[in-house]
Amino acid sequence: MKRKYFVLLPLLILAACNKDNKKQYSTWYVNGEMFRTNDVGITEGKVKHIFNSKDIDNKFYIELRIDLFSIEGDYLFDCSYPHPMTCCMVINYKHVSYINVKSSSYLRGNIYNKKCRYTLNPTWFYNESDANDSILVKGEFNEP
Repeated sequence: MKRKYFVLLPLLILAACNKDNKKQYSTWYVNGEMFRTNDVGITEGKVKHIFNSKDIDNKFYIELRIDLFSIEGDYLFDCSYPHPMTCCMVINYKHVSYINVKSSSYLRGNIYNKKCRYTLNPTWFYNESDANDSILVKGEFNEP
């Protein structure tokens, strides 16, 4: 009887420790440099949802103008006009904020493992203070 407990106890402890590792990771590339995190926050509101990483130096911020977080489809980049199925995305890279100002770019939303995933094809983002400073970003941003 005691042998069963000695075998089961380590398995239970291992299973309990592994719960946080089931969060999906977000992975994105800035000028070819990879960033990856599962420390992502979600704020849900009536007309917009905010999805962002917590890193100070290199992070992403996505604001979706939707009433339900799990809506699939293409979200047009437009930070100036709060219209349904638009989004605003900011990338912080080495302490500098970059935003997409071209309204022809989209963020694609879909469901993966019963959670939201947003895919960004290679897209140019521009420094908000210096229009001559730009970065090329692509990635997959996952609900944790």
